[in-house]
This record gives sequence, C-alpha cells and structure tokens, in this order.
Amino acid sequence: MNGRSLCTWAPVSVLLASPLEEDHASLREILTQSRRKLFETGTCQEARGLTRRNGVPVVICERTLPDGDWRTLLGATVEMPQRPQLIVTSRVADHHLWADVLGLGG
Repeated sequence: MNGRSLCTWAPVSVLLASPLEEDHASLREILTQSRRKLFETGTCQEARGLTRRNGVPVVICERTLPDGDWRTLLGATVEMPQRPQLIVTSRVADHHLWADVLGLGG
C-alpha cells in the first residue's frame, strides 16, 4: 500500500424538505462544517424540482409538508434515472411510520 486511501469520497449534496425552520438551521450548521451542499425547501413541489435539476443523491423529508408528505416525494423519485435515497424525519416516534418508510424503500 502506498498510504493512499482506497476510497475517495466526493462531498454529497443533500436536499432538506421541511416546513420547520429549526430543521433547516440545524442541518445547515452540520453540513456547512462538512462542506456539503445543502438545498432547502418546505414543499414537495419545490423538492421534486430541486432533486431533478441538481441530481441530489440524498433527500431528507419531514413526515408531512404543506402540499403532501414523504410518500408524495418518494413517488416522484421513482421515475428518476438516479433515484435519490430518502430519509424521513418526524418529531414523533412512530413504529408504523418506521415500518412504512422501510417497506416502501425509504
């Protein structure tokens, strides 16, 4: 071995879809420190557009949004050539939500 890493990781861009400003502030601070690009929105419609235009590989979505929910966003990613990974957040611990998200591919 020549001391070089076997893997090189490019910074990953992330999209946050949440109506909660505190979520945006927290993730902005975390990702700024790691030099990752953060796209931010509060609606499903904007999230779909940003994901398509920017090829965002990771989408973090609050359970419910003003114009839909995480299922709406997951459904919109199905036809994308490079389908992003979807992470669902919720302020309430919910075993049914957890099972639904995992069962549908989130």
